[in-house]
Amino acid sequence: MLEKILKIFYNDVTGVFTINELAKKTKVSYSYVYSQVEDLQKRGIIIVDKQSNRKCCKPNYNNPEVKTAFVKISNEISSEFL
Repeated sequence: MLEKILKIFYNDVTGVFTINELAKKTKVSYSYVYSQVEDLQKRGIIIVDKQSNRKCCKPNYNNPEVKTAFVKISNEISSEFL
């Protein structure tokens, strides 16, 4: 699930998405994405900012797991291209 969520941010590096938007883009239930985001936040992979009643998510680009995942996603995209 980490790669699915981070792939959304890979395609929109400056993007900030709510949990509901992430659920729609990944085509996974809101409750599952919510629990995954909570876990990713605890691990320092995703930063969650509460704005009103929404939780807005963005990757923590200082986390090595995020950098590794972005490299992996990039490699997958380039191998699909070739």
